[in-house]
Amino acid sequence: MFILIPLEQKKKLIIEYRLRLLIMGLFFVILIFFFSTTLLLPSYLKVKSSFLDLIQKQSDVTRLVAEKNKGDLSRVIDDLRKNLSVADVSVQEPTVLFEVITTERGDGIKLKDFSYSAKELPGQFIIRIKGVATDRKSLTLYQKNLLKHTEFTKVDLPISNLAKDIDINFDMIIVGNL
Repeated sequence: MFILIPLEQKKKLIIEYRLRLLIMGLFFVILIFFFSTTLLLPSYLKVKSSFLDLIQKQSDVTRLVAEKNKGDLSRVIDDLRKNLSVADVSVQEPTVLFEVITTERGDGIKLKDFSYSAKELPGQFIIRIKGVATDRKSLTLYQKNLLKHTEFTKVDLPISNLAKDIDINFDMIIVGNL
């Protein structure tokens, strides 16, 4: 076979062929990008417009709801202020009451259980005390000593607790105001 094209020129032709292929490939990629952009641009603009409309509607609804609830919110705040002013009564702690109860007991009284509960009115309370008294005299003396304190309005000791002479299990109910 005869070689009609010299080797140097053959290499140049191969390089030019590859360069033409590269240019044509880039041209088609740019052409496809241009057509896809042209075709997708209206859809993008429509979606963007819809999105902005939704944001505008959301802000309008939020503003309308805030205006509608403005009166309700102020009414709720006023109610809360009233409730807080009622609850703002300064109340003495029950621990002070328990200290009075324990200091007034004599040697013949052993306390087993305390329970404290507040009444509906502010400052009123009920204390229930369970214990054992060595004799009837020390139990009645303990009741009288508790009645001397101004915090206690009523010290109730059921008569059934006084039935025994010694080792008396008692259940005393104290009502008072702080």
